[in-house]
Formats: sequence, structure tokens, C-alpha cells
Amino acid sequence: MLTDLEVGGQCLSWSATEIVQTGFFVNLGQAIRLDGIFVDEVPIDAQYLDYLQRITDSVRSGFAEVASRRSHCSHSNSNDTISLSAPSSSSTSSTAAGPGIVIHNPGIFPSAESSDAFFSPRLVDYVVVFENCLAAWWDSGDYVNANLALLTPEKRAKAIAVAHTCGCGPKSQAGGGSSGGRPQQQDSEENTESTEKDAIKKNVQNFLNEVVTQHKLAGHFATSATDYATWCSGWEGYVEEACDLSGSNNLMEEASEGGLHG
Repeated sequence: MLTDLEVGGQCLSWSATEIVQTGFFVNLGQAIRLDGIFVDEVPIDAQYLDYLQRITDSVRSGFAEVASRRSHCSHSNSNDTISLSAPSSSSTSSTAAGPGIVIHNPGIFPSAESSDAFFSPRLVDYVVVFENCLAAWWDSGDYVNANLALLTPEKRAKAIAVAHTCGCGPKSQAGGGSSGGRPQQQDSEENTESTEKDAIKKNVQNFLNEVVTQHKLAGHFATSATDYATWCSGWEGYVEEACDLSGSNNLMEEASEGGLHG
């Protein structure tokens, strides 16, 4: 299965297995660990299930090979420290068919007819069922709630929600108009930044409360940016809220033990 990567201005085609193996050896001995592969822009039509299965098989094959090589390196160099290790299936996901986390991002809910197939543990560990601006989480009519109601507890334990543009809350909170919930500008410019951050934090708090506490989804990500190319101005507020909900200050521990938060 080939994936196009842009390196130094050149587009290279690598297999998912090669990506996993390269990620392991490039980061060997450093504090960065490759635990899985996030597959973006996943087609949600059932006709592509075989195609997606080949990607997953390639990813897990890559992690299995890495685990084998790591074991060999450990026995050959017992005094050396290897900080990067491919996770076992037990530590990665209770439903994983093999080592390595596989996340699919269709960005929308699978249809009721194909939901079982798209949430199959053989196919995937986690599915991003929502990726949109935060306002759409609340202002999309009955779309979100109706689809969440169709998810069994087992599927919710594999579902992830991603929201961007978190400065925009529900339109109802903005008193109508075209701002879509964006905090209104204050008369004093000195108060604008503080007001914006407070609004972002409140929006994120409401979002995470629904995702984690009410709907019990496996994971979430929220950013105040309109895309993923800029650093989120509300990052500290998001991390604080995520830590409060998880009851831990270690998000990585929460991700590995109880789901993907953050």
C-alpha cells in the first residue's frame, strides 16, 4: 500500500510498513515514540473497505516487524537503552487485531448499514466520527446526536471527536447574527485577548464534557485555530480541561490506558 510523502520538495511513495519501520529507526534512542498511524481522508463508502483493510494490514505488519527487530536488538545489545518501542496489542488497544494503533479519519459518522464494518476491530482501533468547526458540533441540527445515539457502547469506546475553530460556540450563545458564536469585540482592546481566551476555554470545556462525560467517546482533540498549520492559542486551556476530566496530569498515560484524549 503506497502513501505519498513530501520530503525536501519531492513526493516519495512509501508503503505503510516502510513508514512504521523508518519512524522506529529514525527516532531510536530519542524521546519520541511512534505508536501508530493516523489515516486521514478515509473514504466512508463500503466499496473501499478492502482497500482500507490492506492499509491496516500493512501498518500492523510494519509494527510486528519493528517489534521483532527491537527484540533482536535488545538481545544483541543488552546494555543499550532503546527508548522507542512498538506497543504490544495488549497495551495498544483491547480490540486491536495486531500491534500498532490504527486510526481512521473519515471525519463523519459511518452509515448505520456500514457502521459495523467500519468499526470492526480487524479493520481499525479508533474512528474519527466528527471533524469540523466546534459550532457544527452544536448547530448541525440533529445530525450529531442522532448518529451518536446509533453508536453502541463498544463503538463509542472507539470513536473520536475533533473540533477546530473553538472560538466559535453555538450561534445561540452569540445572540444570532453571522458571528456563529465568536466572542464579540470589547470596547477596550486590552480585554479582547483575555475575553477570547476565556470564551475558548469555556467552549472547549463544554465540548469535552459532552464528548467524555456524556457520550463517553474514546478520544478528542480541540484547537482554537481554523486549521492545523498554526499553533493553538487556547492549547493550555484545552490541556487543563482534558487533565481535569481524566483525573490525571499525564495525557500520554491516559491515552495508553483508557483511550486517546488529546
